[in-house]
Amino acid sequence: MSKKNNNTAEVQEPAAKNTPKKKMSKKEKRAIAEQRTKELNQKKTRNYGIGFAFSLVAIAISFLYKPEVGTAMWSYTQMGCYAIMGVAGFFLKNGAKYEENVKRAKTMDMIGLIFIVMCLGMIMAEAVALFMA
Repeated sequence: MSKKNNNTAEVQEPAAKNTPKKKMSKKEKRAIAEQRTKELNQKKTRNYGIGFAFSLVAIAISFLYKPEVGTAMWSYTQMGCYAIMGVAGFFLKNGAKYEENVKRAKTMDMIGLIFIVMCLGMIMAEAVALFMA
């Protein structure tokens, strides 16, 4: 009955922890900052692109059902389009988190909020018009 000796791994770890950390050079800091900027730009572009695509889909659906104006189907379609526009606003608000320019971030956040508020207001208006008439 022999016991396995795990002390060798324990001895090596403290030695690695005691080594002084090397300071990062300016090039390394710049490379890390550029990588972070690139990642933020990708996330921002993806969110804005998805928001724009949802907006286009909502507008296209709205125009496709134009002959149905005045029917219940038209009201339901419009509520769906407004809901899609609300989703687009959510993506615009989410993309504003990754914006580096503070002024542009506030602008995009406000545009997303306007999309969401308009979505909720128009859905309520359509629902009232549909169910009260």
